[in-house]
Formats: sequence, C-alpha cells, structure tokens
Amino acid sequence: MTRAAIYARYSTDLQNDRSIEDQIALCRAYAERAKLTVVEVYADRAQSGSSAINRFGWQKLMRDADVKAFNVVIAEDVDRISRDQADYHAAVKRLAFLDIGLHTAHGGQISGIEGSVGSMMSEFFLDNLRHKTRPGLTGVVRSGRHAGGRAYGYRLIPGRPGEFSIDKDEAAIVGRIFAEYNAGKTPRDIAYGLNHDRVPSPRGGTWNASTLNGNHGSRPRHLAE
Repeated sequence: MTRAAIYARYSTDLQNDRSIEDQIALCRAYAERAKLTVVEVYADRAQSGSSAINRFGWQKLMRDADVKAFNVVIAEDVDRISRDQADYHAAVKRLAFLDIGLHTAHGGQISGIEGSVGSMMSEFFLDNLRHKTRPGLTGVVRSGRHAGGRAYGYRLIPGRPGEFSIDKDEAAIVGRIFAEYNAGKTPRDIAYGLNHDRVPSPRGGTWNASTLNGNHGSRPRHLAE
C-alpha cells in the first residue's frame, strides 16, 4: 500500500473553504486513479504561498514526513506547495531525502525540471501581480480613498467604494485609548479597562494588548486618529 497525504491551500480571504474542498476532491480522484491510499489531509486557509512561515498545515505535513507517515504528497498543482522558488526547492529536497514523492492532480508525478519551471512561473506570477497592484492602490490613495480593509473608528459610505465617514462611537474609543496611553497606561491596562467596560473590540470580541500593538500573526488594523 502506497500511503498518500493531500495538501490544499488558498491564498486570500476573498476565497473560501469551498476552494479547499474542491482541491481535496481533485486530489482524492487522482489518488484513486493512481492506486494511492490517502491517509491524511493537510490544509492552509487564506495563506499566501509566498512563504511557509505562517502555513501551519504545511509545517505539520513536513513534520509528519520526517516520521514517514506517508510516501507521497499530492497537491492540486505546484503553486499550492509554494510560490517561492527557495521554499519550493527546500521542500522538494527534504522530501526527496525522505524518499517521499510529489504528485499533482493535474500533472501526476513531478519531475525536477517540471517542478523548477512551475515554481519559477509561480514566483513570476506574484512579482507581476505586485507590479500591477501597486499602481492601482497608489491611484486609490491619490484620489483620497482608503486602499485597505476595515478601519476601526470609521464606517464605509454605502455606494462609494473606498470612502469612509467617522463612526462617532468608535472614534470616542480611539480617543480614550490614546488619552490613556498618553497618561502612562500600558496597552495591557488599557485593554483590561475596555473589557471591564464591555466595549466590543474591532472584531467584536475582547481586547488584549496585541489588539492595540498588533502582532506578526494578524493583519494590521488601523485606529482612527
């Protein structure tokens, strides 16, 4: 019996779990045709392929590879593994050392040259996307509109994309945060006070120090100034 692991990933929160399900279904169909037995499925939701750092599903797959939990990894395509050439080649080299093959639902077993070309094209895609996106965002900002997502302290103006008006209730909380910080309170103390007063956080839950400071694992959320 040849044991296979499936890896699925989508890159942005504009997609959804259906994308993961579709990828897994394609990989299962390939495994059946290739007479491979799927023993585990790994997935990363809304995670870019440009880096392996925050892809915990992929990291778990690689840890399980070290103990030979499977003999083959199946992904929909090479770009699901990585869109960074260095990360891709490091992963392939490690899998090859462990005698674990890499297959895709569309191309079957991936050769060294095929994988290298695929990872190179994936990285070119990201570079090209950055070049096309940056001028568009610059134009949005130049026109006085907001180029990002939800901004605490503001609310979207219906029918006017990228334009915001001040949310008076949230703006008052922003003013309180800055005033308390200026008075010497730590972010932890400020968060405690907000929770004590039952003020909803930007995501509707509780406040903590990282809500105010930000952290490497979450997207920045801007407070009204």
